[in-house]
Amino acid sequence: GAGILHGERSPAVLSVHRTPTIQQVNITHCASDGISLVSPSLNLPLLDNRVEYNGGIGLSVLMLNGETRDADLSAFSPLRFARGLPYNTFGILDACDPGKQVIVEERILVYYRYENRPADCVKIFTSRYGVKTFGFRLLQLNLVNSTNQPWDPDSLTLYDGDIYNITSTVIAQIVSTTTGPAMENRLYRSKKPSLSLKIHSSGDDGSYGFIAEVITLPIAAIGFGRDIRHNISFSGFFHNRAGAVYYSSAGEINPILTMEWNQIVDNGAQLYGNFSTSEAAVALDVQNMDSLLFRNNLIRRNQGGLKIQSDSNGVPTALKAVIHNNVFADNNVTETVYLQGRRSSPYQEVTLYHNYVTRSNVRYKNVMLLDQVVANLTENHIFNLEMQRTAIEAGTNWWGYNTTTAVVGRIRDFRDIPELLQVRFEPYYLNNRTVLSGKCDPGWTQVGDTCYVYIGVPMNFSDAKEFCKKDNASLPYLMN
Repeated sequence: GAGILHGERSPAVLSVHRTPTIQQVNITHCASDGISLVSPSLNLPLLDNRVEYNGGIGLSVLMLNGETRDADLSAFSPLRFARGLPYNTFGILDACDPGKQVIVEERILVYYRYENRPADCVKIFTSRYGVKTFGFRLLQLNLVNSTNQPWDPDSLTLYDGDIYNITSTVIAQIVSTTTGPAMENRLYRSKKPSLSLKIHSSGDDGSYGFIAEVITLPIAAIGFGRDIRHNISFSGFFHNRAGAVYYSSAGEINPILTMEWNQIVDNGAQLYGNFSTSEAAVALDVQNMDSLLFRNNLIRRNQGGLKIQSDSNGVPTALKAVIHNNVFADNNVTETVYLQGRRSSPYQEVTLYHNYVTRSNVRYKNVMLLDQVVANLTENHIFNLEMQRTAIEAGTNWWGYNTTTAVVGRIRDFRDIPELLQVRFEPYYLNNRTVLSGKCDPGWTQVGDTCYVYIGVPMNFSDAKEFCKKDNASLPYLMN
C-alpha cells in the first residue's frame, strides 16, 4: 500500500548513495516501484524477497558512478532514461529547487525531471576552498526535441563563473535539437572556481530530463571499487505492471551482477497489439560491466523476457555474460531473449548454455534477437528462433540433411539479406547420432526407455507439473 510521497508516486523502498541489505522483504500493492536503489556503492545483497502486484517496476537499480578521471571524453554514453528516480529525491540536488548557490567540496549529482509546465532554472556551484575549478559531465540526458516549434529549444547552458557576473563566458550550450555524442560525451571545464548551470525546458512528462555530475578538478578520490558485486537471487517478482527488474548504469567502472534462482512471472500487461506496459520482464542497460551471470531463473508469462543492452569503452570492459539453465516459457509481445551490443563499442560476448525457451507468443517480433554480440549457443532447447546481425559460429551441428545445398537452405543469413552477417556452418555432422541420446530429442537424455531433461529453475509442484504437461511430458517420480 505504499508508493506515494509528497503527492507524487515514489518507490516503496528508496535508497540513494547507500547500500542496504534487503532480505526476506515482502512488498505488495504499491502505487509505484517496489524497490529503487540509486548509486549503491558497496556489495549489494538482494535475497529472498517477494515483490508483487505493484504499479511500477518490481526492482530498479540506477548506477551513476561517473568517471574516476578527468578525461575530456567520457568512457560511457549518457543514459536515455533514468527509471526509479522519483520527483523530490533526497540525496541528489534538484536543479530547480529554490536555492541558487551550492558549495561543492568534491562531487555532487544534479538532476532535473520535466513537469507539466515550462521552467527556467539556475544553479551556481562554488568551490568550498575557492581554488578548485569545476567539471560538468552528463550521466543521463533526454531533452524534449522542439524542432519546428515557435519557441526556443530546450537547452542546458554552462557558464564559466557566476552567471550574474557580466564577465562570465559561456562554456557550452547543449540544445535538444542538436545533441549528439560530440556534445553529450564530454567533460566541460571551468577556468574559475565557480560554474553556473542554466536550464530552459518546456513542459512534458517525467521521463524527460537529465542527470549530471559536478566535480572539482583535479578529481580527489576514486569512489567505486572494481570488485563490487550485486546479487539479486532467490526472489520472486510477480504481477508488477512495468516489469520485474530494470538495471541501468552510467560510469567508467560498474559492479559484477548476478541473478539466479529467481521466479519472474506475470509481469507487465498487454495493452493492445504489440503495445504493453513493460519493454521486458528483466531489462539491463549496462556499460563497462565486464561480468554478468544470469542462471536458474524462471521467466514465465511476462510481457517480454530478458533484454540486455551493453556498451563498453574498450575490450577489457566489454561484457562477458553467461545465461545458463534458465526457462523462458509463455512470454508475450516482445522478444523472449534480446541481446544487443552498442555499435560504438567492441563486440560484447554472451554464452547461452542449456536454456529452455518454449511457447513464446511473439507475433510482431523475433523470439530471440542477437545484435552486435559474439554469441555461443550450446545445448539450448529453443523453438521459433530467428537471429539477425550477429557473427555466428555454427559448425559441428546436425541440420537435418547431409548435403551442403540442403544445409544452406535451412539458414537465413547474408545470402538471403545483404544486411545480415554470415553463418559459418562447416564442418557439419552428416547424421544426428552425436546430438541425440538414443531415441530422445536433442537436449534430452535417455535413461532406460525414458527421455529426461533437467529444468533447473524454482517452481512449486503444481506449476512444474503443468509446465511438463504443456510440453507433452510429465514429472518423474520414485517407484520405491
